[in-house]
Amino acid sequence: MKIKKYFKLSLDVWHVNKKFFFTPLTILNFSILILLVLTTVVGLKDGIDFILRGSWDLGWNRIDKEITGLILVILWYGLSLIFYPFMKFWFKNTFYFRNRFPKISLKNHVSLYRSILKKIDETTPDDIYVSGTVSSYGVTNLKTNYSRDTANSYKKGLFERYVLHFYVYPLFMYLILYLLTPILMWFVMPKILNKLQEEEIEGY
Repeated sequence: MKIKKYFKLSLDVWHVNKKFFFTPLTILNFSILILLVLTTVVGLKDGIDFILRGSWDLGWNRIDKEITGLILVILWYGLSLIFYPFMKFWFKNTFYFRNRFPKISLKNHVSLYRSILKKIDETTPDDIYVSGTVSSYGVTNLKTNYSRDTANSYKKGLFERYVLHFYVYPLFMYLILYLLTPILMWFVMPKILNKLQEEEIEGY
């Protein structure tokens, strides 16, 4: 079965490099999973209390609902916790993500940010104000005045756009990837296995 092969791969990677599984999203969602389990325990306790008070139907319905929800949550979150690092590894090695959101050190971020500011000053068209005298022979005494408003406006909003591009957008995509991991794993894990076996890609 596919799932046995994938779990074996997960165990092999766990033995080689445990840090591979400790991503910010997995840590956050593991905490959420623990919270949901504790919430379920409270719900089960309430169901037992209903039964002890004689409300059998209400109690068993509550217990059935909590157990069903717990099974679904553990399956979904469990698969996500195990396989999301592989999804992230695959996604980071795709042509689109690697080129659109390259991994940059803090020093290079500062350098890139400054170069963008410089390029804005050099290439952003300024606002143009044209004045002159109109006559039957055409425009005479034409004067063109330039303003720095356009470039300054771009520069003022650059930091927000920079943070959105390099941090918010990738995080949003990773979050979507995380939520869809149990579905995507059936399509992506074979590709990951092939890359690891045939191309010997390092990254985990």
